[in-house]
Amino acid sequence: VICGIWCFVASLLLLVISEVYNSSAVNGACARYAASKAERVGAEVASVLSSGLAVYDALDYAIQRKVYFEPLDYGTIQRALAPMFIAHEAIRSVDMAFIGRDSSITVRRRWKEGNSSVIQPSDEVLIIQSN
Repeated sequence: VICGIWCFVASLLLLVISEVYNSSAVNGACARYAASKAERVGAEVASVLSSGLAVYDALDYAIQRKVYFEPLDYGTIQRALAPMFIAHEAIRSVDMAFIGRDSSITVRRRWKEGNSSVIQPSDEVLIIQSN
C-alpha cells in the first residue's frame, strides 16, 4: 500500500514538474539566452570584420600617400601592415593581388619559437611571400 502511494505521488510529481519545463518561463529563458548569445557573436564578428577594414585602410593610405607604389616592395608592405597585425589579433594573413600582374603577395603572422607560455607582440614575425 505504501509503495503504491509512493508510486502515485512520484508519478504525479513527475507530471507536474514536466509541465513546468513546457511553460512559457522556460521558453522565455531560452529566448533571452539566444538573444544575448547572438549579441556577443555579433560583436565578435564586427570586431573581426573591422580588423580586415583596418588592413584595407592602412594599405589604401600607403598607396594614396605614394609610400607604397611598387607591388613587390617588401619593406614598405611590412611597415604598413606590422602595426595592423600587432593591433588586431584576428588578422592571421593578408593576401594581395595586383591588376595587370601575375604576382601576388601573402603576409602571414608567425610566432617565434620560445619557452614562454605568454605570447608578446615582440614574439611575432611577419612572413612575406610572393609567387
